[in-house]
Amino acid sequence: METLIRAVHTRHNWQEVFEDPLFRDAFIEEWVPQYITKRRWFAGKSTPVKVFKIERILPLPTDFGYYYHIIVEVVYEPGYTETYLLPLSFVTILPKEDDIKILGKCVIEGTEGFLVEAVYLEDYRNALFNHMIKSSKIGIGADNFFLFERGKVMTENEGDKISSELLNVEQSNTSIIYNNKYILKIYRKLFMDHNPDHELVRFLSDQAGFTHSPKYGGSVSWVRSGNFMVSIALMTELIPNQGEGWDYMLKKIESAFDNFLNSDLKISELPKLKYLRKMKASSIPDQYSVLIGEEFLDNIEMLAKRTAQMHVALASNKIDRHFVPRSYNSDFSVWLKNRLIYIFENRYNMLESNLHKLEGDGLEYAHEFISHKSDIIKHFLSFDELKLNSKRIRIHGDYHLGQVLLADNDFFILDYEGEPESTIRDRKVKQSPLKDVAGIFRSFHYAIYATLFKKKKYQDSQNECSLLGSKLFRVITNVFLDKYCRVAFKNNLDIGYSQEIKYLLKYHLLEKAVYELGYELNARPDWAIIPLKGIMQILNVEENEK
Repeated sequence: METLIRAVHTRHNWQEVFEDPLFRDAFIEEWVPQYITKRRWFAGKSTPVKVFKIERILPLPTDFGYYYHIIVEVVYEPGYTETYLLPLSFVTILPKEDDIKILGKCVIEGTEGFLVEAVYLEDYRNALFNHMIKSSKIGIGADNFFLFERGKVMTENEGDKISSELLNVEQSNTSIIYNNKYILKIYRKLFMDHNPDHELVRFLSDQAGFTHSPKYGGSVSWVRSGNFMVSIALMTELIPNQGEGWDYMLKKIESAFDNFLNSDLKISELPKLKYLRKMKASSIPDQYSVLIGEEFLDNIEMLAKRTAQMHVALASNKIDRHFVPRSYNSDFSVWLKNRLIYIFENRYNMLESNLHKLEGDGLEYAHEFISHKSDIIKHFLSFDELKLNSKRIRIHGDYHLGQVLLADNDFFILDYEGEPESTIRDRKVKQSPLKDVAGIFRSFHYAIYATLFKKKKYQDSQNECSLLGSKLFRVITNVFLDKYCRVAFKNNLDIGYSQEIKYLLKYHLLEKAVYELGYELNARPDWAIIPLKGIMQILNVEENEK
């Protein structure tokens, strides 16, 4: 239970409470700042807030009660803004849930109670489900309303008996499981457009027939005046699974390290492998197969296959302008270079300001990164669309092992929202599908070195294990790349030929590693060594290949 601030008295009833200036002021000036900044889904923790504003009050009357969706605008000191969703209810008795989130204490028309997040109330959750089943349209005005849509996988009679469970996991969104069959993701950070997650899941499910992503179950949109369609929530089928790809990878990497330390193998005895060189799992040298295991390599190939099939599906529409593949052009190059130079300068300045938080190898890599500033900028500015013949498509955009579920030695791909820092327009720009491949490669790299740095049992063998990690990275990525390319070529996915593929992968690997550096410096500086190590490995490989 969180600490409450002062109680607010109002003579207005609940349906009119926001017409009371005293209540509104307490809500936006005291309760919201104290509450929202502590939430996992609030992205602006590292930036000073200038002011919080009520951007819109959206009532949701239902058979179960009267709820509000408050759209909160956050204005930051640097001048930019973000918009967040707060579903609210007033209760006189707190539900049994220990984790219920309370914004403040109120006395409304003489009745004491609490302003709480509505997602913790079963009646509110059931109301959302029923409206989706009915494909309701709830007006807030002539050109301002909630639009509930039911997907093909849901039937009308599923609203007869509803069970719902709020996932009390700190995430960037809020998730509710219904009838052990569906999961509703309520978006907290809103954009004045459809969320790419909504667009891509629906397209893959209903048009492209991609079977290794959750089926579209329905959605909630806020239709604003001016034809803005704001995504509020997305319903998908619930995928039975054995956990995320990230956890699976950590176990397998730890097993490989243990196998090596318990064997008589020496690093010098392990065959050298080329960087980004396609290799079938069956052709991997026996020494590596013993360490990693053939089943693991088979699963890497399966993940590569599903990744390629996702891209084939995303490139399949030749009519809808939102999905039709595009060639590279000068406009894209200008957009890409400007974006990456901005991100790089931001990370460079952050690193200089946070050097005092680093030590040991992390600090050494940081100084090496700083000394290579001109090389990295030159690399980003070298992008030349005239040398590229492949196509750009809509992509996942934030593809890593945490976005993948393992299910019976197969994989399902989730969460198509795109990079958290990117604008909604940038997330929808068509890019090389190899950017997603680079994203999963960076995730492999993270799994290897997170295991190495976090497990104390490897400290006495740090140098050997670090060299082994570099070799394992090449094994995994080479096997993945081979299978991915074979599936892509077989299905006429235009990703270019060998030199173009290698160039784009290196480019996007560096892009992703520089991007990751920002998160680590903000959230966990001791992990900054992982993207820094990745950056220097990429640059050193390029230097050695000249």
